Amino acid sequence: MEKRIKKFVKTGLLLGIGAAYLTKEKVDKFSKKVIRAAKQGNINEREARKTLNNFLGRAKKEHKRVEHIIKTAIKDVAKPYKKINKKR
Repeated sequence: MEKRIKKFVKTGLLLGIGAAYLTKEKVDKFSKKVIRAAKQGNINEREARKTLNNFLGRAKKEHKRVEHIIKTAIKDVAKPYKKINKKR
């Protein structure tokens, strides 16, 4: 059972790190596209800022959602161990 928990925690951490990395990569890529469009005159500076702020807001919400899923899963796996420790 202990191996299962270690594997689960490791997987959760790797998922979190992977999600953060992908989010950063997407933010960087999208930001460059918006900045390029603004420099080319396709959108004005105000639109560029608004677009980037909206995108960052969605990225933060997604990060919180993934973090909540991981925390919930870890709590679910840890429940049996909390009961065992209380009985001791």
